[in-house]
Amino acid sequence: MKNRSFVCKGVAAVVLSLSAVSANAEIGNGEYAIGFQSGLASYGLVGRVGITDEISAEAVLGFFGVLSHYGVRGLYTLKDEDYWNAYAFGTAGFLTWDGLFKDESSVVFGGGVGIEYDWQAFNEDLPPISWNLELGLGVAPGFDDYSFSAFGIGAGLRYKF
Repeated sequence: MKNRSFVCKGVAAVVLSLSAVSANAEIGNGEYAIGFQSGLASYGLVGRVGITDEISAEAVLGFFGVLSHYGVRGLYTLKDEDYWNAYAFGTAGFLTWDGLFKDESSVVFGGGVGIEYDWQAFNEDLPPISWNLELGLGVAPGFDDYSFSAFGIGAGLRYKF
């Protein structure tokens, strides 16, 4: 199981690296972001790239917490204002758990909605940092001992460039 976890981490690192390449995004206009995202049982690094005005892709390396989550997310902008936006998201990836007696892993998928707010709304001189708050549902059907689904609340912080 340790090898499977290592492979999942490697795949997620490659996806995160490749997400920095997009034909439609230009450096400096906020199409890229890197930061921190937390969820129900894991938290870690996240990288975002804008694909179109409405669609973005994220890679998640959630290697802190009770469970580890490595995956990708697609975000669709529902409402875009000057300093905030509302979005829907879908996610797919792997969950791993290194237990005392047994290691487990599972495919996970889910979706939800979120809101992101830009700190520059408070003061234009602040750096281009935004925070987000999300509500979603995740399903992990493949753990050995049990499968589960859960509602979760997530929050994050991103630096846009």
